[in-house]
Amino acid sequence: MEITGYIKKIEKAVQITDRMKKANLILETDRSSDWPQVICVEFVNDSIDYLSQFAENDFVSIGINLRGREWVNPQGETKYFNSINGWKIVKTDSEVTSQDQQPARETEVDLDF
Repeated sequence: MEITGYIKKIEKAVQITDRMKKANLILETDRSSDWPQVICVEFVNDSIDYLSQFAENDFVSIGINLRGREWVNPQGETKYFNSINGWKIVKTDSEVTSQDQQPARETEVDLDF
């Protein structure tokens, strides 16, 4: 799957376990819409280093995986969690609309994990 929008914020990396760290990228979709969405995309481990190439207000396209999991707490209640994991990020000079004839220049970073 892919999602596009403007980078609203890139949060600092947080060490989760000895072998895992993550950083959140906050993406704002379609600013021209009456209802733009603000979406948190997680980047983990080495892929965090690629985020230094991007800045707030960059228009990007992010390859994502939707992850879901089930957890049973000590009281026996089942809880469900979702996460959006980024695995590829592409920066463009500007948003391309259906009226635009020429695509914007792209810079692609493919995150191998």
